[in-house]
Amino acid sequence: MPGQPLIAPFHLPSRLRHVNPGPPLVHCAGRLGEATGRARWAYAAIGVSTIGVLYMSSTFLRCLTGLTLQWGAWGRLVQGTVLPYATWLILLSMLTLFCVEARANAGSAS
Repeated sequence: MPGQPLIAPFHLPSRLRHVNPGPPLVHCAGRLGEATGRARWAYAAIGVSTIGVLYMSSTFLRCLTGLTLQWGAWGRLVQGTVLPYATWLILLSMLTLFCVEARANAGSAS
């Protein structure tokens, strides 16, 4: 359909939109105090990206969506990659948290 954003294929099921970012944020804040090295940086990045999602500017996204509808193919690319940035940040945070925790558990088990 003309004029419709091309971001629907990139959206996760609607349940992900209702994820409460509070518990992972509190967990990362607690682990940040006891972690060292790269793990500390990973927890800090997870916290910053979660806060970025919480304070997402919907006005900016609406304006950008309006502009991308006039940009042709480049606009479609921006719609598919930039506009769902909150989803990308949540997925990246979840993956990073999983990797850091798995590494910490593997280190404590050996």
